[in-house]
Amino acid sequence: MSGYYNKGSRFKDNRQDFRSRSPFSRQGGRQFHQQEEIQSPINDEEAKKILNLNKDNAKDFDELANKCAKEISRISYSKLRDFYAYIKDIKEFDKVKLYLLKPKLAYAVGKESDKSKKVGLEKFQKMMSLLINNCDNEDKFEHLNEFFEAVIAYCRVYNPKGD
Repeated sequence: MSGYYNKGSRFKDNRQDFRSRSPFSRQGGRQFHQQEEIQSPINDEEAKKILNLNKDNAKDFDELANKCAKEISRISYSKLRDFYAYIKDIKEFDKVKLYLLKPKLAYAVGKESDKSKKVGLEKFQKMMSLLINNCDNEDKFEHLNEFFEAVIAYCRVYNPKGD
């Protein structure tokens, strides 16, 4: 440790005391980055259209599935299929089981280390939370299944390798 302190400075190489620097400056201490709020690929009105599928809004349903698939295409097929399998295992509409998908999604987001995949998962989580919150009967649950299936199909177009 000999020579660690220089005569004219408190730290080696004439570095300043880290406490004297602002945490927001480029030169000082930790950098605090304000994270951008990740938005759902769909809004509340679009979620209601998805869950109330009929012959008048079938085209919107298809366009929204395509739009969502573009937004979340970085998610691996295995993750998407795991979530889809969970929903398919719910034979009859059960709000409690459906709501239990939310912590599974949150766990997947927290566990993901790849930044682009994490953003896709966060968008997917927000989208599914919006759909789950608006799903309150058997018909809407069936439309949720159909929408999820359409999104997975479109994801194949935007991420053919599925990684």
